[in-house]
Amino acid sequence: MKRLVFDTSTEWVVAGIWDGTSWIGSIEKTEAQTQSKQVFVVLQELLEFYQIPKKEISEIGVGIGPGSYTGLRIGLTVAKIWAYSAGIPLYKFSSARLGDPAEPKLQLVGAQDFERVEDINAIVPVYSNDHFS
Repeated sequence: MKRLVFDTSTEWVVAGIWDGTSWIGSIEKTEAQTQSKQVFVVLQELLEFYQIPKKEISEIGVGIGPGSYTGLRIGLTVAKIWAYSAGIPLYKFSSARLGDPAEPKLQLVGAQDFERVEDINAIVPVYSNDHFS
């Protein structure tokens, strides 16, 4: 089992591969307000560096906030489309588990933090701006 996990809730895009018990590896990139460009670059770099073909990804995990409106929408859209088109399960986790938003660490997220999403259309992000809550 290989779960591709990523979060775009802050100015960082973090991504990693979870094997069910531990992290195989991860990558983090930051460039304010470029999540829409960076998420695909980061995911591709991660898969290439760890030599994992896309077809070996059996699950997707995505951070659901709290975080920026645009960043969360980008991450959730990519996760939903990938999971739906590949016919694989989608899991969510609180982005707060990443620790300090100024320097998020995917390795802080453990098995107990993932929750399976049964209805892909019912996943609800947690925005950090009050007027989006």
